Amino acid sequence: MTAEIYRSAIAYRPSRTPPVSAASATSRFRPTLAPWFGMFRGDLWADDAVPLAAELVHERTYGNGNPVPEATVRLRAAAERAVALAPHDARLWLLIAVIDNQIDPRDAKAASALKMSFYTGPNEIDLMPVRLLVSARTDTVTDPELQSLFARELRVIVSHKLDLKSAVADAYREALPVNARLIDTAVGDVDQNFLAAIKSGNRR
Repeated sequence: MTAEIYRSAIAYRPSRTPPVSAASATSRFRPTLAPWFGMFRGDLWADDAVPLAAELVHERTYGNGNPVPEATVRLRAAAERAVALAPHDARLWLLIAVIDNQIDPRDAKAASALKMSFYTGPNEIDLMPVRLLVSARTDTVTDPELQSLFARELRVIVSHKLDLKSAVADAYREALPVNARLIDTAVGDVDQNFLAAIKSGNRR
């Protein structure tokens, strides 16, 4: 019960756009005691850390010699602790993937966390926009397993989640060349007209 007193009122999940300023401020500055009272409650760690994921995914990459901010290092450590408590929580795996992708898109750690997010939450619609974006930015050239998971999610969205098709366009704009070709194939298998639209810079 003690932990619930401090638990966030905002069960925020990553989405294509950052949270509104009020939600962001609440998440950043509210007390963060819940994880310490709920040492064995991974969901409390998720609620405490995940609000930053949608903001992190829009930040620059820290690699190429640029120092990683201490706050990002601490956030990753918190997420890693949380996922040890709740390895079934796809939000936590996605958060780790976002952070690792920002640090180095070529690092296999980002791909590993991303795959765990796919496996633990394959049908979690709220996670799909950020997951697509991180997948598009992650080097998948030597990881056919991740390519397959990414392609499957693309086909699901284009076939059945039409309100998320704009997230596919967002991912396509930021995709590494190998992933742009994957998007070409996966989307083209389902909807050639939509593929033509995103390739021309338009949205449907």
